[in-house]
Amino acid sequence: MKQLITTVISCSLCVMSQAQNIGVNTATPKTSLDIKGGIRNQPLYLTGSGTGIIIPDNQSTINLSGSFSGQFSATVNNPEDGQRLIIDNNSNQTGAIIGGPDIRIGLNEYLFSDGEWKTVKMNAWDLNGNFNTNPATQFIGTTDKRDLVFKTNNNENMRLPYQGGLSIGTTVHTEALDLGGNANISGEIKPMGVAGAAGQFLQSNGNGTMQWVSAVSNNIRFGVEFYSTLVSGNAGNYFTKYNKNPTEIVISYYGTILFKKAGLYHFDIYVQGTMTTVANPTDNPIMYVSLRPNYFATIAINPAVAINSTKSKWESHTNKSMDIYIEAETSLTIDFLFQNTATRRIDGNIFCHYVSE
Repeated sequence: MKQLITTVISCSLCVMSQAQNIGVNTATPKTSLDIKGGIRNQPLYLTGSGTGIIIPDNQSTINLSGSFSGQFSATVNNPEDGQRLIIDNNSNQTGAIIGGPDIRIGLNEYLFSDGEWKTVKMNAWDLNGNFNTNPATQFIGTTDKRDLVFKTNNNENMRLPYQGGLSIGTTVHTEALDLGGNANISGEIKPMGVAGAAGQFLQSNGNGTMQWVSAVSNNIRFGVEFYSTLVSGNAGNYFTKYNKNPTEIVISYYGTILFKKAGLYHFDIYVQGTMTTVANPTDNPIMYVSLRPNYFATIAINPAVAINSTKSKWESHTNKSMDIYIEAETSLTIDFLFQNTATRRIDGNIFCHYVSE
């Protein structure tokens, strides 16, 4: 009687159509097995230890726990093509199916096909991390001419343009790195892999490249005071007002300045000329101060009017500023020239400082 009741109940729940499709809770099965309702697939609970486990035949869901001594290997007995296997790995280690893919912590789904186990959803990226990937075919990005955009709080913060490069805080793309904001750098800046030496700074070469250069040595600076009453030459009186670096700059008592360090120097020259006792009423009070060789920084004191009998004294002053590149071990001499016969005197100061290499 019990067998008869069971058979009746089974027939009421299961219907076989003429097309040999089986339906559960449905009278019109559309596929080989058509189930109306949920399916429960009870897991097999395994506790692992050591370095390996064995999964018995004909299993589809494994709940794995335990403590392995290291990464473990899983042997699946007698798998068949088309067999699916879910392993919920709750143990303390990752592992791998022998001859197949890895077993990560958490849920893993596999399919046995063509004689081997393959991971299902290989193109999905796990929020818990991914491993054993193939960068040639598995990557985060696009395969067409579209930028890859990264957002937080639904606001774009970073973009990988399809042309290449990286844009942070901006959608503008003109360089390899476009930064729309400040940069807080805790490490070093190394153009072309060069870190530079202590005290150096980065200088643009004006062509899109840069290089490390030594900082300007502010202690290379000097001041010289002079006067002369002779007709011409460098005979005069010289006084060193200051010389911050006598190792690089050597000033003699004869108006010669030796530059031992090559570089660009800035000069400020102040000159005043005075003439009295005119021998010829039409004398033009012309005076020159030069830095030889090649008459660097020539300054002429030459007023537009001549001294005459009604103007017994003449006085004028002028100044000049300039930058001069000086090679190492070059000497400059303060030189004077007067083009008149009157009594005269010229006074002045030269101030100079080092600018750059």
